[in-house]
Amino acid sequence: MINRKQILVENTLWVYLAKIVMQLISLIASVLVLRQLDVDVYGTYVFLFGLFTAYQLLITSPLKHVLTRFVPELRNKVAPSSLLKLVMMYVVIALVMVIVLTGLGVAFKDSLSQLFNIDTLDAHFKAFLFFVFSYSIKILLEVLLSALLLHRRIAILNMVLALCRALAYIILLERLNVNLLLLIEGCVSLIYSLPALFVFLNGVKKEDNGKELVTSRDKHRMQRFWLYSLFTELGAGLIGRTSDYYIVAAFSSPYFIGLYGFAVKIYELFYKVLPLKEFESVLKPLVFDRFNSTTDHHQLNSFYNFSIKVLLPVFILPFAYFLCFGEEVILLLFGAKYLDAYWPTVIILGGFITNGLFYPLSIFIHLKEKMHILLFSRLVVVFSLFAGIYMMKSYGISGVAIATIFGELIKNILMFFLFRSYVKIHYDRRVFISNLFLILTLIVFIYPLHLILSRWSLLVTGSILFSIIYLLFIINCHALRAKELAYLESIIQSNPKMAILYDKFWRLLNKLAIRKVHE
Repeated sequence: MINRKQILVENTLWVYLAKIVMQLISLIASVLVLRQLDVDVYGTYVFLFGLFTAYQLLITSPLKHVLTRFVPELRNKVAPSSLLKLVMMYVVIALVMVIVLTGLGVAFKDSLSQLFNIDTLDAHFKAFLFFVFSYSIKILLEVLLSALLLHRRIAILNMVLALCRALAYIILLERLNVNLLLLIEGCVSLIYSLPALFVFLNGVKKEDNGKELVTSRDKHRMQRFWLYSLFTELGAGLIGRTSDYYIVAAFSSPYFIGLYGFAVKIYELFYKVLPLKEFESVLKPLVFDRFNSTTDHHQLNSFYNFSIKVLLPVFILPFAYFLCFGEEVILLLFGAKYLDAYWPTVIILGGFITNGLFYPLSIFIHLKEKMHILLFSRLVVVFSLFAGIYMMKSYGISGVAIATIFGELIKNILMFFLFRSYVKIHYDRRVFISNLFLILTLIVFIYPLHLILSRWSLLVTGSILFSIIYLLFIINCHALRAKELAYLESIIQSNPKMAILYDKFWRLLNKLAIRKVHE
């Protein structure tokens, strides 16, 4: 019998270990690269890298949703050879779409260059094509390994990839340009892909043992799910930061793309340090396995609120920290040339809070296979595009960031109310009270320090005070009820290594705790 708690903890530990190693390396490399490149050169690279998001939206993201939804369900009841054939069919479709989309890009590259004010697009196109094919293969293999719950292997491969990328940046630092950055990313993707392919083939190499084939009903479910995911992801890209790059590029220059790209880079650094995406990749298959046949709305609602109570303070952390210390971080690490990106970065990091409030919603929608809800919610794309264009003309890149945050919030609210017609989800009010109190407390205690301390003193002293306040809040003012806290402890203690660490720090937590749970 599968120990879901232990799998959740072990996989999350591995992906987070990879995060710590990767982001320490990535942070150093990012600081060096951003300080080395001019803002407009970085803007051109960011735009070209952002073009690949179109490939992800149309190709790899729908495939990811299909595999993470159905592979955990089918792998234990159908013949591995039958499941492998079906999976490979979707992979082939994805690769064909990569070729078709690339062909369209080649045919209209001059028009793209003129539309988005990138005069040197033709000079970068060969490097871009190499990057596209290499990176597509890497992402497809990562999706396959994730669907098989091989997160430990993914973590090791990602650590190797981060190390190779950082070494290439350091060795070639003085010669870095747009083409070289694209070629480096393509090469490290190939380095990742070769062992990843071997791991995948080894992971599905099992005897059929008389298991049944994938039924036509399951195939129909997967096809329907894939089509909904395809159109859903297209709408998601138009609502989110993907379209922001295109709007900024169409109405400004590579310099402003560079500033906006810097803001998104800071968002991504926080997002990658915090194991949110990887935790979701671990959580999704386990939720699908556990709740696949559950009709108990109370049980689903309890898990929904439990997830938010645990993770929302983590989502708040980047926004609150950068609001307090963002200017000092930019000046001391990246240079004054990126200082104009401070407020766009703060606004974009505010999107973490929106995502945290609705974090489990898309997982539950996938669980119930109500993909039409995701599709309907993408109607917000109309608002997002027009609002983004208007705000860009009126308020610059900060306006684009505001339009995106509001678009995401409206989309999530619409999804929430549509899903409530199937499952009666409601929020525990403690979620809002405790986390609003956290944000206000941090701002009230930290912001006055700007008036009395120098930049380095503020960053060091303020960060220590920030950490102490945040830790005390998490221990004493969390929104968890007694039963939820006991469940969280059981998850932690399901893993022997985590249980040892938990026991060692238990006395310290007791000393810091004024109260442990809400009565």
